[in-house]
Amino acid sequence: MGSHKTTSLGMIVEDDLQRHLIPIYAQVGSVVQKSQQLEFAIGLGLTLLKQMKSTEFTDEEFEGSMNLFSEKTLGRLIGEFRKYVVMDDFAISSLKLALKERNYVVHHLFQENIEKLTSIDGRKWFKRRVKEANKNMLPGFEIVDSLVVSLASICGLNINDITEQMKTSIEV
Repeated sequence: MGSHKTTSLGMIVEDDLQRHLIPIYAQVGSVVQKSQQLEFAIGLGLTLLKQMKSTEFTDEEFEGSMNLFSEKTLGRLIGEFRKYVVMDDFAISSLKLALKERNYVVHHLFQENIEKLTSIDGRKWFKRRVKEANKNMLPGFEIVDSLVVSLASICGLNINDITEQMKTSIEV
């Protein structure tokens, strides 16, 4: 019998299986990270739109708005964004696809295909499918990113300054 590891739930995982699962988990993590970036960008975009409507928008109101949007699901954020931003059919379908892929990977991929993890071909399928989800999410993210950069510029903000401020505020 080959060497194995025991997970925190007491499951025994063969080293070979573990070696094949790591790239799959990395891709799943990438999907989750992309969806969180998308949620943040949409929340920022909506907050910037609020700021544009207000004659005075304090730092506390800005933070409060960001906190409010951080509690919403990606689907609700996309719906809210569509109320205020006119988008063409490609942009709308790209955001819908990003949401669909995120939801599939997070809520269905493992539940509906768990048996595929038992074979090398199945694990290869998993890796391909999650890579495809990552690729499919990219256009939606790029659309939101470009809109938010434009909104920030209209508000007199430099997105590079915002990025630097975020980097310094993140504790490692």
